[in-house]
Amino acid sequence: MAREKQGGNLPGGNPQSRRLLLGDELRSLRASRKMTADQAGREIDRSGSWVSRIEAGKIGIRVRELHELLDVYGVASLSSRKYLEGLAVEGRQRTWWSAYRDIVGESYSVYIGLEDAAERIFEFQERVVPGLLQTIPYMRALFERFSVVADWAVGEPEIDRLIQVRVRRQDILNRRPLPKLVVVIDESVVRRVVGGIEVQRDQLRHLVDCASRIDLRILSFRAMSGPAMTSSFTLLRSPGRSPIAFREDMGRSDVYHDALAAPYVAMADWLLTNSLSTEETVLLLLQALNELSEEAP
Repeated sequence: MAREKQGGNLPGGNPQSRRLLLGDELRSLRASRKMTADQAGREIDRSGSWVSRIEAGKIGIRVRELHELLDVYGVASLSSRKYLEGLAVEGRQRTWWSAYRDIVGESYSVYIGLEDAAERIFEFQERVVPGLLQTIPYMRALFERFSVVADWAVGEPEIDRLIQVRVRRQDILNRRPLPKLVVVIDESVVRRVVGGIEVQRDQLRHLVDCASRIDLRILSFRAMSGPAMTSSFTLLRSPGRSPIAFREDMGRSDVYHDALAAPYVAMADWLLTNSLSTEETVLLLLQALNELSEEAP
C-alpha cells in the first residue's frame, strides 16, 4: 500500500526526485499485485516499457494515467491516491535542465535530477576530471575531442550548450550547506594532458583549489589492484532513499537501484581505503603541476 504522506512534506528538492519516489511506490504496488510491467501496461493500453520508464523516474505521468494504474493496483485509499497524485503533478514540473533535453538525452536528464537532489555524492573517474570539477577550457577540449573520435555530428552551438549544462551543474558546489562530495580520480587523469599543457595546468590548479572544499583523493599508480578496478561510476544519496549508482560509458547510461547498487557501494569503500589522503593528493597535484610547468615553452 502506498505510504500515507502529504506532498508538501516530501524529501528531495526537484521534480526528478518526485518522479523517483512515485516510481518506487508504483513498482511496489505492481509487485504486491504480482504483475509484470507488460501486464500492468496492457490493462491501460500502454506498453510494458512505458510502465518501466515511469517506475525508473525517466518520464512523468499524467494524473489521469496515474488514476488508471491505481485502479488496476486496487488502491482505494483517498489519502494514498492524493499523495501519489501530488508526486505526479510535481514530477511533471519543468526544471532548468528541461531546456537542454534535446542535447542531454533522457538518461543524463535523470542523472542531473538525482545529482541536484543528492545530499551525498561519491564519484570515481578513471579517464577524465569529473564534470563537477572541470574548468570550461577542459570541458571544451573534451567535447571537441569526443566529437572527432566518435564522429559526433555537433557544432560549436551544441558544444556551447553542453558546457552551459555542465557549468550549471557546478552550482551545487556553491550551496550552503554544501552536499557531502567525495571524489576519487585515477592518477592517469592527472597525468593525461587534455587540451594542451596550459589547459591541463589550469585544470590542476583548479583541482588543488577544490581540495580545500571537498574530499578529493587520487588512486595512485602504486595502489594495489582490487575490486574497484572498474569503469567510472557515481553514487548518489538523497534524503529518504537508498544509494543509487550511475554509470556512463561510450554514450550509454545505466542507473542501478537497491541491490544492484550494492557492488558500487563496496567499490566506493575499497577506493576510500586505498586512495591517497586529501593532503597526499594535493602534494601529487602540485608535483604534476610542477612537471607540466617545466615542459611548458
